[in-house]
Amino acid sequence: MNPPIQVTFEKFDEPGLYLLFDDGLFLTFTRKFIDGMTQRYLHDPQLLPPAVRAAPEYAPCSVCPKRDSALICHAIPTVFPFLEDLDRFLSHDKALAIFRPENSESSEDAMVLHTARTSVQRALQYVSILSVLHYCEVGRTYYKYFAGIMPLMDPFEIIERVYLNIYWDLRGDEDAINALIAKMREELDITVRCQIDRLHLFCQSDAFINAFLITHIATQFLDADIDTILREKFAARIAPEAEQDVI
Repeated sequence: MNPPIQVTFEKFDEPGLYLLFDDGLFLTFTRKFIDGMTQRYLHDPQLLPPAVRAAPEYAPCSVCPKRDSALICHAIPTVFPFLEDLDRFLSHDKALAIFRPENSESSEDAMVLHTARTSVQRALQYVSILSVLHYCEVGRTYYKYFAGIMPLMDPFEIIERVYLNIYWDLRGDEDAINALIAKMREELDITVRCQIDRLHLFCQSDAFINAFLITHIATQFLDADIDTILREKFAARIAPEAEQDVI
């Protein structure tokens, strides 16, 4: 039997995702840690072999504005620091995920932590979202529409939040909303597919690949019918309350 995992508030001193595995492994997914570890992978040929660097999939994708100058896709290094540890696990393996949002207080009394025992692939949505929206040159243009997204959310909840953010930002202008969604879907389809192709170069486990697939599926649910789907969903929520009032 594995010894109990000791969890203290000091472990979560930065916003980000933390994974606790049943075998005692504790992984930190904060932007500071990712950025620091990324530099090691980029400069150590033993960690990132020349054959990987030379592969066509390693190059920036076709819609990247810096594809002619960047030596590497700026989004893919988010996975480098965790390849060795996560290759021990499959996508359906379970872990305790603890997420600390940005701008949360640092004191124990005020700190907000979201926790869930979930699959590794669902927990790694944090890294896939971070990769696409914080590091990808294309994805960063859509960052504001993902405000309020918590990576442990169900994929449809993510889409619901994104659509509402777009709706309010564009003041309900149907033509503008549909045009933005079409452009976002097309560009994110390319970038996430490229990320998945790159992951196949060095990922033995399917956990990261499936995490990016979940993100890809979520973004592709954004289409012209999403408004109808959400209207029906909201109507279904309200209907039971209305029936109860009548009774």
